[in-house]
Amino acid sequence: MGDSQSTSDKLIVRNDALEAMGMALKEEIVELKEEFTIYKDALESGMLTSRPKQCDVPKPKKFKEARSVREVDNFP
Repeated sequence: MGDSQSTSDKLIVRNDALEAMGMALKEEIVELKEEFTIYKDALESGMLTSRPKQCDVPKPKKFKEARSVREVDNFP
């Protein structure tokens, strides 16, 4: 009879451990759902877009001087 008591005690301990693991997993799932909701809201509002903002860049002025082929050939 002592052997069945030992087996029963082991099963109770194992059951308690499994219940604790199940509760920990449920809490983790709740936290992950909350984090997912935050990221989803951020994406929907456009906060996490990777597009750079457009900025105005000044355009270069036209070259007004005469160009000489000799000067281009003699360029150091």
